[in-house]
Amino acid sequence: MLKKITAGILLLSMSALAHANYIVTDSEVDGSEMTGMEVTVTFADGSMDSGTWATTSMDGLIPNQEGYAGAASGQSWELSQAGWTEGNVDGTDILGIWTLMNDSAQAITGFSIDALAGGVAFDVVFGTEVTPDSEGGKEFVAFMGNTTPAPEYMGTIVSLSDQLNAAYDDLFGTLMVMFETGSELGSSQSVNFWIDTDSVEVNAPSTIGVLLMGMFLAARISRKKG
Repeated sequence: MLKKITAGILLLSMSALAHANYIVTDSEVDGSEMTGMEVTVTFADGSMDSGTWATTSMDGLIPNQEGYAGAASGQSWELSQAGWTEGNVDGTDILGIWTLMNDSAQAITGFSIDALAGGVAFDVVFGTEVTPDSEGGKEFVAFMGNTTPAPEYMGTIVSLSDQLNAAYDDLFGTLMVMFETGSELGSSQSVNFWIDTDSVEVNAPSTIGVLLMGMFLAARISRKKG
């Protein structure tokens, strides 16, 4: 009987995790608040390298809190972000940008970010709240060069996956960007981009409720068969 109950609980636990119910806990996120995200970079020879996001600055004296920053790095590359991820423009400066820098001898052909590993998700719907408490987001917009506003860089193919809730079309756990042929990120080049993130977490009461119901049902089934 105990084995049957245990097996039922384990199956229900896996099901609950596979259909986790995420909630937004903070819609205003900066570069220092995404610790744990996993970034993977792909090079022209097909090799890949990964790094884990960490806080790099908590200097709150800089206007617009652009000093709150984080980054992930690996062999001859770095992805960094400073300030609020929803982004803004102050004169000629783009605020809240992400910057991918290539210090390798070969080109970078793409990169991916596992945001959920850092407790955040990409919010890509601008100007309106979709998922409750998410407020407005910002889709991926890339710029070549430094912090001077420029036309959107069109040499990218962007895909989002790991949608948090099928009922809403704004929050995703994974971002993948590929540079089109002829537009790869060459040695000593950088690309800047915007994309918004929100802090998220699994709705624990919902998950616990599912598990308790599973334990109750498993026990009833076991008594009937015993």
